Amino acid sequence: MKPAEKQQVLELLLRLARKSIGEQEFTALFGNEPPARISEVTLALRDSKPFLQTLRNRLEAVGRVAGALELAGASRLMEWLGDDCDPCLVDRAVEGYGLLYQILLELDELLLWTGWPLLGTLHDPAAALKE
Repeated sequence: MKPAEKQQVLELLLRLARKSIGEQEFTALFGNEPPARISEVTLALRDSKPFLQTLRNRLEAVGRVAGALELAGASRLMEWLGDDCDPCLVDRAVEGYGLLYQILLELDELLLWTGWPLLGTLHDPAAALKE
């Protein structure tokens, strides 16, 4: 990756990290000097209890739904969650992002439907006009 691309990725990671853990936790992790390397962001998130707890909670929710729907990969996700090593969970989620992405795509296809807004509009047509 070229230096300019690395910088763009780093800026994106920092923006997403700030959004996912909040400004206070972000400042506690990085202080006034944001990291200059992508690996520093990963290492800091592995040490962030709020980030780790949110990650575990979200993965557990995805795993429960994926398991109930018998999606491919759900059992592997549950294996990740069976380990009590939360920092390891970050590594697994990063390395296994393809699996997570595939599960999320399948959930999106199964659960989200363009007809939901239609039903909401039929339920309350006046509210739909206000939007």
